[in-house]
Amino acid sequence: MQRPVEHESESPVLVMRTDEDHRPGEVRVRQPGARHQEFPGETLVHAPIMPKDKNRGMPPRLPGDLGNAHPVAVCFRTVGKPFVIGHAAGAGEAPANTLAGVEVCLDARAEAIEIDLQLCADGIPVLMHDETVDRTTNLKGRVRRLTVDELAEADAGQGEHVPTLDEVLELVNGQMAVFCELKATTGDERQDSRLVTAVIETIVRFGAWDWTGVHSFRRDMVREARQLETRVSAAIISPPVRGGAVDQLLGAALKRNAQAISLEHSCIQRDVVVRAKQRQLTVWAWTADQPAHWDALIEAGVDGIITNFPSRLRSYLDE
Repeated sequence: MQRPVEHESESPVLVMRTDEDHRPGEVRVRQPGARHQEFPGETLVHAPIMPKDKNRGMPPRLPGDLGNAHPVAVCFRTVGKPFVIGHAAGAGEAPANTLAGVEVCLDARAEAIEIDLQLCADGIPVLMHDETVDRTTNLKGRVRRLTVDELAEADAGQGEHVPTLDEVLELVNGQMAVFCELKATTGDERQDSRLVTAVIETIVRFGAWDWTGVHSFRRDMVREARQLETRVSAAIISPPVRGGAVDQLLGAALKRNAQAISLEHSCIQRDVVVRAKQRQLTVWAWTADQPAHWDALIEAGVDGIITNFPSRLRSYLDE
């Protein structure tokens, strides 16, 4: 009898169900210290699955696919309840994308924050959702035309300034995960590449790859980030998709070495999560602010809920 290969301590193990009341094709995902989850899968011939030496410590995408596995993203792992993820640093409880919002999320014991990043005129990543500062500050103009000093003097709401990524990472310092949305600049792919490079360099400079990840609607930016630094986790954000488009999205995520997908909450059903989990992909839902939506997402088995109200969601999950 062949001896099972010992897996790394943080690697999930796929084992065949032997219970008489379960189908032989079902598999159980066992992550040390994590909740048990069961998903329908392809029939397994041996259990546990024996990974190739070069893939030891890495999860397979599917029971039959051991050749191109991606490492599990450290800051994407969940245990028990879904992550509370503060959208734009808790935009419903503090000015969006500000240090005050970061403090709100820390006080709420959120597991993560999501922030929007663009480059200012100095080539420094700053927190801003729109290409201009008109909507959220007392200034006018495009973010890329304003210096970091000018943005530091801006009022982004309640006297808060426009912070840099450096300031956020220094404040968080590993107390929760930071998910950096890479905002694309209309018609300027070179600017997009500069943003990816600057964000990755900042994360590496802080040694923050265990608790900081990147995500974007722009799939090429996700691919570029992962190519620059494989230690930094990455996710693809998707507009609402249903039916066959879900499998296309999952395939696109794997093709770009992403480890997670972020989906609009109304299109997430249990089967979507199951298909993602079969591929070892983490699933986040954006942006859900109502208890009825939270219930549906918990039932579906998502790994994280992005919300404007992290304190409310934390209280709801702790009830």
